Amino acid sequence: MMKYRQIGDKVYKLVGKCEPEKCGTWCCHHIVLKIPKVNPNDVEYFEARGIKVRELGDRELALLITAPCQHITKDGKCGIYNERFENCVIYAKRKTDWFSSPECNIMWKEIHGREAQIALKRMRDR
Repeated sequence: MMKYRQIGDKVYKLVGKCEPEKCGTWCCHHIVLKIPKVNPNDVEYFEARGIKVRELGDRELALLITAPCQHITKDGKCGIYNERFENCVIYAKRKTDWFSSPECNIMWKEIHGREAQIALKRMRDR
């Protein structure tokens, strides 16, 4: 089943294949959060706690939090693969990711025209 997402007025299609042996299950070990920048010293505050930070303009931050999933087995596989979380099913690099594994073969590709119209209809019909 093809996965689609809409961000603003753009439509994206999920392409590629998850290959955990290449990326080392990067997404199972990290969480990326986008948060508002509240104080001028927010970057230093998070970095002092071992969290990597990227500034997204004057008002937002992206945080990379190392937080391995408790369901990863010793051989690096998902121990609950058939019952895994919805976020795990749809996780992929996307236009809004600021940290990612360079070996990840999944990404969101912007689509246009008829293909985008069909995707929007499918998303509405779910």
